[in-house]
Amino acid sequence: MPLEDSPRILDGKGAILAAAKQQRPVEKLKASDCRCLAELSDKWWISSPNMTFVPEVPVHHADQVFRMGADGMYGAFELFKWPQVYDERYPHGMASPGNPDLLRNLQIVSFPIEDEVDVLPVFADPDVAWWHFSNQDFKPALDIPGAQVGHLQPKALQCLREAVREVSKQVQQCVRRHLDPSPDDPPPRVQYLEDRVRFIWRQTKRLQSAVVHLEEIPMSMFDIAQWFREVQRLLLEIRGWLIYIDVLMPRIIAPGFHDERHVLPVRGAFTGRLSVAETLFRCGVPVWWVRPAYTLTTSTVILRVREVIPASVHFNPKFEMKHGKYSQEAPTWLEARMFDDLSESIVGQLRRFSLSSRPTLRKVAAVWEAPAEPNESVAEEGCSANAPCDDELAADFSHSAGFERRTVGETREREATPKAPALSAAAQGEPLFFSGGVAG
Repeated sequence: MPLEDSPRILDGKGAILAAAKQQRPVEKLKASDCRCLAELSDKWWISSPNMTFVPEVPVHHADQVFRMGADGMYGAFELFKWPQVYDERYPHGMASPGNPDLLRNLQIVSFPIEDEVDVLPVFADPDVAWWHFSNQDFKPALDIPGAQVGHLQPKALQCLREAVREVSKQVQQCVRRHLDPSPDDPPPRVQYLEDRVRFIWRQTKRLQSAVVHLEEIPMSMFDIAQWFREVQRLLLEIRGWLIYIDVLMPRIIAPGFHDERHVLPVRGAFTGRLSVAETLFRCGVPVWWVRPAYTLTTSTVILRVREVIPASVHFNPKFEMKHGKYSQEAPTWLEARMFDDLSESIVGQLRRFSLSSRPTLRKVAAVWEAPAEPNESVAEEGCSANAPCDDELAADFSHSAGFERRTVGETREREATPKAPALSAAAQGEPLFFSGGVAG
């Protein structure tokens, strides 16, 4: 190719916008092309080859207090309700059902994103994990006069019970289909299957216990908000695990699989690695590549440039939780110093602060209890702060189809095929500011 015909870097935002306006129709996009493109900073942009919008990237700043919102959720850090940076230790996260305020919002997408090829598991009530409850869903305990404690309304509890029964049965069937070892499986394979089964049944038990907690223990509306959201998180995670095992893993480990045209209505992921974007793109998973500005050239297809969609499209950005005439500041993390931007997966950190795993949020006291001390925490018996809670792919899977292993702090030691030393994030042109230190 003559030097004058080689691609040129688009110099600045003006050149990028001009290139988008002059874009001619194309038949097929590559993972590096931009069905949608949004500016993150002067040096960084976010593109997607298969989505028409770019959601807010969850970034935690060291000078900010990490806290819950008025809706009992963590905003853009809701692991299964909002796209997150791809974490290979929790690959099933990207497969959780997609946020309806992103995938069905006709102000964001031209048509709702649905399972056009009919490959996803069917859930009787897909919206139970997205429901925003209100004061009308709260039933006061009449035998405690003057106390603002009670339960969810029976109809709401019934919806949760049915969803839990359904997903528990689906897990049992999925385990039987995919994770039962065969007599000739080698011991490492058997151990891998047993670990995966142990993981999903542990999460299912946590889900069942969280619903029982809502059913049996009178709580303030503020407590109910937190436990209700915990049930939704666990339900979405288990549904995502089912989708990952049933649908996505077979696609990922088959390099010849390609279905870029049909995008599945799942959560998706951000990544700083083009190889990961290529794999997710061919598998029909929503993907957003966080890329250096210099990767946008005259050969890059840019169909549209849009603003980033803020997390407030789904989450309440305020911090005051209200119940009738009562109000309370949403809880903050007691052990905020443990929230580490550099060395550990954000997924692992959030699990550690989960209500159903090891609750360390500031305690919300019922009206008859004395307020909790500022440094008080509540730990469930038998739970360890450092107990791993992951669902990483086996070594023979995690290197397949573009998923390179990345060293992450506090990852369990495991056998893996030796690899050449990886380039640093800066050398690969990857962003360095993502929570958990995993840029892809």
